[in-house]
Amino acid sequence: MARFFYKCLGRFALMTAAALWAGCDNAEKRESVKEEPARDISSSSLLKKEIKDSKYLPKQESIVVQGTTVLYGTMPVVGDCLYGCHTPIGESKAKGLVKKLTERDLKFEGSLSGEQLSKIVCPRTQGLRHIYNKFLKKKPGFEGRLVLQLTIAPDGSITNAVVKSSTTGYDDFDAEIKMAVSRWKFEKSDGITSVTVPFEFSESSDK
Repeated sequence: MARFFYKCLGRFALMTAAALWAGCDNAEKRESVKEEPARDISSSSLLKKEIKDSKYLPKQESIVVQGTTVLYGTMPVVGDCLYGCHTPIGESKAKGLVKKLTERDLKFEGSLSGEQLSKIVCPRTQGLRHIYNKFLKKKPGFEGRLVLQLTIAPDGSITNAVVKSSTTGYDDFDAEIKMAVSRWKFEKSDGITSVTVPFEFSESSDK
């Protein structure tokens, strides 16, 4: 009976020792695993190196900018901007300008008054910038003055648009501006109105 008791006790001691050994081994493994520290690129020199090494930042990495840990993905970086910069490094965004018009710039005759015409022409002129910017990418530096003569029907639609003069030297651009303006809609009137509109396009001096 005593021999059986000691035999069982020995087996229990071996099992306990094995369990304790496994627990210590797992604890050592957990202590050996350390998180990789966030890289501090708050200094301008290190930030510039990060930008120089890659056009786009790596995915899902942790960085520290001025003491704040943030996550970033593949957003382009321009200068010191980490977010909201959609222009890749090395590419400049076209910045075309369209001169703002007033009622005094319009020459007209017919049913619609200068005030009625300027309410449509003046605010919508700035909407032509996206067309100018598109063509600036194809032909950087071009600018000029485009004068259109518009014929407005009693229902407010433009029935005819003619290029009276142009100094842009870019026929495709002139044609697209004329097409866009032809879709403008004016107030209804009792008769036909003719109006001459001078559009002036220039590239911004801010690069």
